[in-house]
Amino acid sequence: MLFFFTVVEKLREMMEEIENAINTFKEEQRLIYEELLKEEKTTNNELSAISRKIDTWALGNSGAEAAFRAVSGKLPVDKEMLSTLPEEVVDFEKFLQQTGGRQGGWDDYDHQNFVKVRNKHKGKPTFMGEVLENLPGRTQEEVQQHEKWYQKFLALEERKKEVIITTIAITCCMFLSSRHSARLFNMDH
Repeated sequence: MLFFFTVVEKLREMMEEIENAINTFKEEQRLIYEELLKEEKTTNNELSAISRKIDTWALGNSGAEAAFRAVSGKLPVDKEMLSTLPEEVVDFEKFLQQTGGRQGGWDDYDHQNFVKVRNKHKGKPTFMGEVLENLPGRTQEEVQQHEKWYQKFLALEERKKEVIITTIAITCCMFLSSRHSARLFNMDH
């Protein structure tokens, strides 16, 4: 009888070892599978990005962008017009001319993708990795440069908006004040 219990005990131990080995194997395979899924997603993103770029190039948009970049900064600037505009507006317009327009020299797809991911992460530095995943044609240095450009773009654009709103408010106040004075003047006569 003792022999029987010893055999059963040995079998139970072997079964536990086998079960542990199977569970360890399953966990390792699950981790490998998750890594492969991640790689597949990255590869699909890269293929989609490349496909969209090819479509854009086929439509001739990249040629238009290159032509724009070639002339940007060389456009004639009306000095008389600049003297009548607020400094913030002039600064913003010069910045756009010197840095490749409202997308900082990037094509529409790359810039829109950059902005979408940046907004999703609320501008926190964690967005850089996702931008690099979605834009395989861009290096980390290019993305960092574009982030610096974009921060300056937003700051200059905000200053421009503020000065325009202030100018409009002052103009409205002056207009309303002059109308009110004219009415008072007409009432006196």
